[in-house]
Formats: sequence, structure tokens, C-alpha cells
Amino acid sequence: MSPLQNNPAQDYETYFVPILFLPWAQILLDTAKPQPGERLLDVACGTGIVARQAAPLVGSQGKVTGVDINPGMLNVARTFAASGGVPLEWQEGSALSLPFEDNSYDVIVCQQGLQFFPDKLKALQEMLRVLVPGGRVVISVNQSLAHNALYNVFNQAFVQHLGAPALAGPFAFGDDQQLYALLVEAGFTQAAVDVVSLPIHAESAESFVRSTVYGSAAVVPALAQLDDAARTTLIEKVIDAMKDPFSAYTQTGQLVFSVAANIGYGTKLA
Repeated sequence: MSPLQNNPAQDYETYFVPILFLPWAQILLDTAKPQPGERLLDVACGTGIVARQAAPLVGSQGKVTGVDINPGMLNVARTFAASGGVPLEWQEGSALSLPFEDNSYDVIVCQQGLQFFPDKLKALQEMLRVLVPGGRVVISVNQSLAHNALYNVFNQAFVQHLGAPALAGPFAFGDDQQLYALLVEAGFTQAAVDVVSLPIHAESAESFVRSTVYGSAAVVPALAQLDDAARTTLIEKVIDAMKDPFSAYTQTGQLVFSVAANIGYGTKLA
């Protein structure tokens, strides 16, 4: 593994996407089922993994757009101009005020973004507005830390050594019934939520801690504010604190654990 970058968004792409967000992107798209010729919008696209995986599914007659409020993430996403020969479009903008016309997309996906939006209902209403009648939305959101045992202990280590619950944000909207209710309130029909557990394989416990600290800096302010020396110290302390918890999840040197998430979906009334 090459040295970590000093660019949190690039670290996010390099270290988080292969082990976490690529497998989840595949599950998200298995639910959304983009078809050839459809127009797909990836909301809170980050560095664009869902959009990139979706592009070959809609093909050259389709359209794939990623939108994100974070310009650093989009700078990395823009290094991917196409996927499977299909051009990709990247747009800076807020999920609370999507910079697109009404009825302009057939499918909208949002992977691990909804929990960070300050007004979740408004974001879902914006997705509904942008969808064509009969269009569909698919959202993935982590279940709570109470349902993700390893991350729960991991977060406690950050509380102890960083003084902040650095991993709480990604797991902050984990109730499947709340997600279902929000989809219905936003106006989606045929709404449902599936609980999915995905096995994750990391190169080692140590590399997982390092990549989490560096990659999470793209979305966790408490980590973004650390300089390199402070990050190195934090990594060493957390690795030491997590030795026993990690041992239960280590197989032939790899760290193997499951992440539980909710996959919510619905359609816009035709």
C-alpha cells in the first residue's frame, strides 16, 4: 500500500471506496436497477463511485450525473471523465436545492449521504421534484452504531483519544422506520426499507485504522482539523486501544467484519 495522501478526498477514494463504498454501490444499484437509456442522478456523490458503476448500466444512450456540495470530492470525481465509455457529468450543488429542472431524471440514488443533510425531508422532496413521474429513488444509510458492533467500539476509542465521537456522524440516522416515514412524508409511493448486512474485508486492522483516520477527514471536521503529527499520534493510540476488539474480527491477517445499513426506496406517483 502506498503512503497516504495529504488530500482527504483522494484518501477517501483510495482507501474507503474499494473496501466500503464499491460493495455498497453494487447493492444500491442492484436495488435501483438502472436500465439502458435512463438518466441517473447520484446525490451526494462524493468521489463518484455509484455514478461510475451506474454508467455502463445506462449505456451511451443514457445519462449519469453526480452532484455534491464538497468541491474537494468533486475534484477527485472529475478525474473520472467516463466509465465504460459513457461520459459522466459532475455538478457542485446542495441536496437541499438541487441545481436541476423538475422531472429531469429517471433514477436517483444517494449512498451514505442522507444522514449528513441538515434537512432530510427537504432533500427527499428535492429528489422527488427532480424525478420524472414513475421515477424511483434508492437511498442507503448506515444502521446505528448499536447495530454495528465493531464501529461502536471503534468510535469509543476515538472519544477516548480524540475527545470527539468521530464516527458517530455516518451512523446518525440508522432507524429503518424513521427512514420509511421520511420517504412517505416526502411524497414517495411504494416506499419500503430493507435491512442489509455486508461483509467487509480490510487488508489489516492497522491499515483500516489509518485509512479511516485519513479518509474520514473528508467528512469529519474533528479529523480534518488535525495536522499530520496529531493524526499519526491518534492512529497509534487507536490501534493500541483496538488490539483486543480487532482480534475477534481478524482472519489470516485480514480484518473481516459486517456493516449493517438500511436501503430505502420509493417511486414518484406517475
